[in-house]
Amino acid sequence: MTWQSVIKYRVGDEIIKNRVRVYYDELKDRYGKKRPISKWIRDIALDRRTRSITISVYQGTAALFIGRRGEIARRIGRVLGGWEIKVVEI
Repeated sequence: MTWQSVIKYRVGDEIIKNRVRVYYDELKDRYGKKRPISKWIRDIALDRRTRSITISVYQGTAALFIGRRGEIARRIGRVLGGWEIKVVEI
């Protein structure tokens, strides 16, 4: 592995993590108001082999990140290009 590929993956990972945070900041509730919930994200881990993103959140907030029937997690996975979103409470 060359240093160019290491830098490319590291920068790419940071871009994906920032897009996840921005997406959750721009979420709107059913009344049309923004509800920035990215402040409850503790950590974001990427697994490129399985194309999955694991979001670690505080206890009791996982439902906000998953949404009804997983709609929010599926939508952000599609926006990012086919990633699977997993939410874990810590």
